[in-house]
Amino acid sequence: MADLPPVHPIDFRYGREHMRTVFTPDRRLRALLDVEVALVRAHAEVGTVPKKDADTIAIAAGKVTVKRVEEIERETR
Repeated sequence: MADLPPVHPIDFRYGREHMRTVFTPDRRLRALLDVEVALVRAHAEVGTVPKKDADTIAIAAGKVTVKRVEEIERETR
């Protein structure tokens, strides 16, 4: 049962093609990473994280791929 993908309300028969393109795995991951980068940049702005570290995280976030995330998740479960 753990191998089943999560149910999503726009998948398959209920989803329109345009909405499926909005919620692709790549776009979902990119949105999550955008939030993380915005958060670390806000921390850098108030001084709780060094700016150079925020920049490093932003650069690294731009290199993350769905394929690599899936590989890591298979390894770590």
